[in-house]
Amino acid sequence: MRNKTFKKDPFSAWGNSTISENYFYLFISLFTILGLVTTGIAAHFAPDKFTTLGFIFIGLLLPIVGILLATSDSIPLSLIGYTMITIPLGLVLGNNLNYYSPDVVTKVTTLTAMITVIMGISGFLFPNFYSKIGGFLAVSLVSIILIRILGIFIPFLQLSIIDYFSAGIFSLYIGYDLWRASIASRTVRSALHISISLYMDILNLFVSLLSIFDNKD
Repeated sequence: MRNKTFKKDPFSAWGNSTISENYFYLFISLFTILGLVTTGIAAHFAPDKFTTLGFIFIGLLLPIVGILLATSDSIPLSLIGYTMITIPLGLVLGNNLNYYSPDVVTKVTTLTAMITVIMGISGFLFPNFYSKIGGFLAVSLVSIILIRILGIFIPFLQLSIIDYFSAGIFSLYIGYDLWRASIASRTVRSALHISISLYMDILNLFVSLLSIFDNKD
């Protein structure tokens, strides 16, 4: 049974100290929004072009290091890692958004927000369902990554149906991570780690939907 004793001041609960459920979900919301806003700002100021080395460093190496730091038990290190994910990905995303019309970006943003809310709610409404699909989601995610990598070298694997499958998987991941939140320990550290997962779910959903609308156009 989860410990019901919690700190009245959530900002003092930087370790394993338990906070109230309201504060817990408030932190998840704030951390997730912080990541998305940071990415949006970085995308707005993204350069028009990247060199190959610049793209590898900003779009690949920094986020990988950020992910490693974000999983730390230290809140400050996790926040630094989170920033090393959100800003570089925002720069890369902003560079890609130059190829889309503002109308498409607006539609995809709106649709992403709607799916996020709906799937987030489903995570609380259908706990039995989400408690059973963790393995399926993990295998599906690895499959998507492998197909994307192979598609670089094998053109016929660059199928538009992969974008639909990817959008479906990351939509389910949103519900799954909110379900995980419902059973997680009520600490700031847990809230931050769940927020990072949600941020990645939402960003990947946005990119998948962007590709779907691009294929339609």
